[in-house]
Amino acid sequence: MIALEVLKQTTPEELARAATALCEEGYLATVSQWNTRFISGRMYGGKEAYDVTLSRNRVYCSCPASRFQRSRCKHTIMFALSCLRAMQEPTVAADALTLPPPNLTLARVLPEFYARSATY
Repeated sequence: MIALEVLKQTTPEELARAATALCEEGYLATVSQWNTRFISGRMYGGKEAYDVTLSRNRVYCSCPASRFQRSRCKHTIMFALSCLRAMQEPTVAADALTLPPPNLTLARVLPEFYARSATY
């Protein structure tokens, strides 16, 4: 539960700012690697995309606020929130999808069809 541990270390103000930006500004998170040691991916929003990596004791983002100010940016918190939401969404099993049986009855063919197909 790396995402949950990252969220436990954030202040309420940081969490509120990130949650507001995630809901209102249309950010999208994609995960490229997820294992027991770290989660990495990208946060897309507006014109920019930032690489984000979360681990138990460290977070990284390629945005200027995180790199130059050495502070926890909203992208890392939004990425953790997105990962946490993805873990809670139910998945649909392939066998749970029931499709109706296909209709395999043959239709009647007009005689004109045979006449046209013979000329080709």
